[in-house]
Amino acid sequence: MKMEIASLPQELLLHVLSFLPARDLLRCRATCRRWRDLAVHPALWRHKNLDADSERDCELVAAAMRLVPCLHKLWVGFHPTCWESLGAVLPWTNCAVSHLHLGINLRDAVLVTAVLGRQAALGKLKHFSVCSSQVVNKKSLSKVHQLLEFLLHTQGLESIDISIGADPADIMKGKSPLLNAAKSAAPVPASLRKLVYSSMLRDPCLPRYLEWHAATLEVVELQAHHPGVTPLLTALPRLRELQCTLLEDMPALLQCPSLKKVHLFVDVGSTLEAFMPGVAEYLRAAVSRLEELVLEYPGDEHRGEATNLVLCLAGSRHAAQTLRSLTLQNEDSEDGYASLEAALPPLAAILHRLKALVTLHVPTMSNDLLDALDGDALPNLEQLTFNTPERCPHEWIHGEQVRAVLRRFPRLHLFMISDHDELCCQYCEGHLCHEFSSKRCTLFSHPENECCGVKHVEEEIYISL
Repeated sequence: MKMEIASLPQELLLHVLSFLPARDLLRCRATCRRWRDLAVHPALWRHKNLDADSERDCELVAAAMRLVPCLHKLWVGFHPTCWESLGAVLPWTNCAVSHLHLGINLRDAVLVTAVLGRQAALGKLKHFSVCSSQVVNKKSLSKVHQLLEFLLHTQGLESIDISIGADPADIMKGKSPLLNAAKSAAPVPASLRKLVYSSMLRDPCLPRYLEWHAATLEVVELQAHHPGVTPLLTALPRLRELQCTLLEDMPALLQCPSLKKVHLFVDVGSTLEAFMPGVAEYLRAAVSRLEELVLEYPGDEHRGEATNLVLCLAGSRHAAQTLRSLTLQNEDSEDGYASLEAALPPLAAILHRLKALVTLHVPTMSNDLLDALDGDALPNLEQLTFNTPERCPHEWIHGEQVRAVLRRFPRLHLFMISDHDELCCQYCEGHLCHEFSSKRCTLFSHPENECCGVKHVEEEIYISL
């Protein structure tokens, strides 16, 4: 067998070696001179992913950083051991990484800047993400500023994801010379397609990203409110996905010709309440342009004017609806499901207007909403996802209301997420048809062997009509 493998031409041998995990591949270097070189061939490593989450993983990553020429993806975790092991290797490596994901302690921000600089110099880095659970303080502020500034001026990146815990006031206090210089610095060539701020960080560099990469940006996700950002977003001709809080002058987003997906954080507070009329105006017009819409209600902001935004989804009588997917969701809270029930009556009232709707996601279900589902008004609806109450849903599943809905919608699938704690309710004791071993199940009425085009999740329950 050894002779047969040894006699293989290089192309075939590389193909065989490509099936080995990274650790075994490096061990092959000890086999012979030929394998020593082949084991670190770029063709074997450009698609490999490595994670450094434990001491053993860090040893492997450190060896790879010294020996291999490239990686597809590298993830370095938060654990201090990871950075103690890799801190001396990553800033000097010759291993070019395409996707670099770093979990950091903010005190190591200068080291992270050096790591980023090295990968930028190697020329293969396209996707960079940095995350920290720590909050920026006086000690780490200048280091974080330097990292953000260096990242701003890194060329060739296609996606950036920044998740750093911050008091919005803190990150804006210190103005380093680098940040001030950014306003007059020459822009880097446009390359960024996705920009994500998945924390409350307010980065002073954000306007520069939106200006410098206006020609290429397609996806922007902002979890915190950034004053004055709306005009910059409207200047993005290729913007197709946007995640943001309520924005001032939100109707201006109608100028974005490619925008098809919006995820809106409906966090009405004293600062953002003044934006509500503009947000309502935008939603009324946007439902004839968007294909996907998510309304997320953080905290306790589920009632009153915020909830009534759902009524705006009725749109205009003179414009055809284009919305194919609608999601109403809320962050986890003790009364989250109960409080968001206030959004269901207005949704039931306007549901017939959403003619193009294919998927609907709601946090809980009501009888009125089920009764409002009309197969003639919503001919394309195929998926309805919802959470069930805390009680066991077994009896409800076999009830007349579910069968009535499926009669009106033969193609409809009900995706049910159940969090009840009952192991066996009274109905279950008398009906042994289903055990609910999974928290997710799919209710459907089409023939069981029929290809419906909808992926059934976990437990499947056929409803006989």
